Parts: sequence; structure tokens; C-alpha cells
Amino acid sequence: MTEEGLFVMREVEVAGHRGLVEIEGHLDVGSAPELKSRLIEIVDQGVSLLVVDLTPTAFLDSSGVAVLASVQQRLERGGGALGVVMGDAHLAERFVRAGVDRLFVVAGSTDAAFERLEAE
Repeated sequence: MTEEGLFVMREVEVAGHRGLVEIEGHLDVGSAPELKSRLIEIVDQGVSLLVVDLTPTAFLDSSGVAVLASVQQRLERGGGALGVVMGDAHLAERFVRAGVDRLFVVAGSTDAAFERLEAE
């Protein structure tokens, strides 16, 4: 179990232009700078379609959402896009209601996220 302000990022797949990472723990103002740095590092390796799986994430505040939006902007500049997997349907619904799904793809599974990214 992770503590507040701590997170674990696992690179599940980073090959060619596709990347899949899984985040566990707390994405908040304390962890946002490191998360941004690590995601940008993956983009700089040539990944243009990045999926971030938040299914095991215990806490996500506006700082975490801001990091995801920033990474999406970076990807867009290179012709890429970001997908976010939300295993919690209620959280995904709140993202949609807040309009966050206009910033990046929000999906219920990694396969669905990659399908939507590749269709765009």
C-alpha cells in the first residue's frame, strides 16, 4: 500500500510509438512534479500514443489531472494523444461530466483506450 503523496508507476509496455503505464497510489500536489517528469521522459523516447491506467490509483486530485492535460498537450504537438483508463465507472462519469474527456480519451480498459487513440 502506498502512502499519501506517494505513487508507483509501472511501465507495462513501452515499445515503438505505443506506451502503457500503470499508476498506483496517490496523485496529488506532492507527487505531480515527479509524475509529469516521468511521463514526459516516456514521450521523449518516441511514444506518441500513451495510455495511463489509473485503475489502481487510490487518490487523484486536480494536480494529477493537470499533469495528464500537460502530457496530452506535449503529445499533441508531436501528432500523438493520451488515453486514460478509469476502472471506476463513477470516477469516469465524473470526468465526463467535468469535461475532462475533451482533453484526452477516457476509457474503461487499456484495449478500449488504444482502439480509440488509434481511430483518431
